[in-house]
This record gives sequence, structure tokens and C-alpha cells, in this order.
Amino acid sequence: RRPEQLDLNGGAGSSFDSDDIANQPSFGRELTSTLLRDPLLTSTGPGVLSIGGLNPRLNGLAIDGVLQQDDFGLSNSTYPTLRSPISLDTVQAASVVASDYSVKASGFQGGLINVVTKSGTNDLNGSAYYYRSSDTFRGEMPNNTFRDAGDFKNREYGITVGGPIIKDRLFFFAAYEKFKNTEQRSNDFASAGVDPALFEQIRQDTILHYGFDPGAIEDTFAVPQESKRWLGKIDWNITDNHRASVTYQRTNDTDVAGTTFSRSGGFAFPSAWYNSGKKLDSYSGQLFSDWTENFSTTLRLSYKEQTTIQDSRANAIDPNLGE
Repeated sequence: RRPEQLDLNGGAGSSFDSDDIANQPSFGRELTSTLLRDPLLTSTGPGVLSIGGLNPRLNGLAIDGVLQQDDFGLSNSTYPTLRSPISLDTVQAASVVASDYSVKASGFQGGLINVVTKSGTNDLNGSAYYYRSSDTFRGEMPNNTFRDAGDFKNREYGITVGGPIIKDRLFFFAAYEKFKNTEQRSNDFASAGVDPALFEQIRQDTILHYGFDPGAIEDTFAVPQESKRWLGKIDWNITDNHRASVTYQRTNDTDVAGTTFSRSGGFAFPSAWYNSGKKLDSYSGQLFSDWTENFSTTLRLSYKEQTTIQDSRANAIDPNLGE
């Protein structure tokens, strides 16, 4: 088996094994909670990692050798998806390097986050878990100042299983995780000094003159978010000196965006909302060979397909997206 501590390739950084990750408290079950133990890293939110003071968009995220950061650089996050593209329970080891000197490292300008997923062993083992959080778990009086946590409910559950197909030769590992968040947001008409009847009048005029219903602007409204993550991995000890690994990973995120005009802080009719989705499929194959005591090779093939969906709720292609 490959050692859990990952090589930093002569650069400044840190490496973390599965015990480090399991013992690190994490409010949002994020790998970044462990990575932030490195003094070169800072964060302003989930997935928003600055390495050595550089913009998070410049960082690279490699999972089993496949780069999975935001390819277009439009997101503030290092992640290519709304949440982490990989479940915390599938991570065997992780490292962060501010300056990777390996010739294999490319496709990024900042630091590199390298993640290796778990593999099966000769023992059949697995896990099942369920996490729940809501506004009732949060205090509203930090520093003796009232702060409304808002109405929300987070639920996250998953399962992992791994074991032998052929003892000492062929192994499998599989995992599934689902996260669902329902957040209640509110339109503060009083603070804005706006009469909500104005929006209802605009709505009725739009229906009457244009035959289009933009929807009602309510005092409160729900903003759902959902994330599903799959992982499958096969490891094959071909001989004592040659080992192959094949990994398939899928992430499917859905969210609702455009609920407010962020620049002006104004109000938006529901017809201006849109379903936002990100789908990621990643395939990787690796062959590790030790030819002599001083010469070894790694052959890696990978393919990634990423789809971003923006579907208007006024005439949704998939009206169930984000529900």
C-alpha cells in the first residue's frame, strides 16, 4: 500500500493522514478544516482557501490525480461545485503545497491541494452516518447581542463500504453521500421602507397587460440546496512491483440563485430566480510500477466532464431542479 503521508515535492506545505482528518473538528464536515492547520492557509468560507496570500481562484485541487478546481475562474471558491466535490469520509490522505516543484504539477498558478481517496483492504468494513443541524442548534446572543440565525435545516447522510474481491489482489471501495439544506429567507420590507402592496400591484398589472405571472414576493421564502456525491474505486495488485487503481467520482449539486438583487439589496420576483446546478463526472486510472530499487514510474490517465446549469424558474426545463 502507498504510504498515507503524501510527498510535498520539495515545496512548503503540510501533509495529513486519515487520523488527522478524522480527529479534526469541522462544523460543515469540510476538508478545509484540516488543511487550515497549515499556517500558510487562510479561509473566509467553505472552499474559499487562500494559499500564501493568493486568490483562491488560482489554486489547484487534485483528487486521485484529476484536477477539479473551477476551470473558468469565475467562482470565489477553489471547488468546482457548490460544496466540496468529495465526501470527507472517502479521504485517505491530503496535502497542501504552496510551491510544488514536481514536473507532474500543472494547470494552476497558486497552491495545490492533493487528495487521495480510500481503498479497500482484505477486511470487509464500512460506515453509515447521519448528521442534522438547524437553527435550534445555534445561539442567538453572541457577545450579549441578539443575532437572528434564521430558519434552516441541514441534513447529511451517507454510507461507505470497502473490502476484497480477491484476497491480497483485488479490492473495492464505494461511497454515497447526500446533503440537503432548506433555508428560510425573508424580505425586510420595513427596513427598506417599501410597501409590499406595491409589488402585488406590479404583479397584477403584468398579468393583465402581458399575460405573464412573475410570482408573488412573500415575507418569507424557502431556498433549498442539495448535493449528492458518489465514489467507486478498484485497486489491483498485479504483482509485488506493479499496482493499478481505477476511480470513478460523481458530484451533483443543485441550488436556487437570483433571489435578491445582490448589488442593490433590492427585491426580486420569483420569476427572476433560477435553478443553479453543477454536475461533475471524473474518471481516473493509475499504474504504479517499481522496475528496480532506484527506478519507478507512474502512468496516469484521466477524464473529467463538468456541466453547469442555469435554468430559469419562470419557464424551467427541469422544474424539480432545486426542489
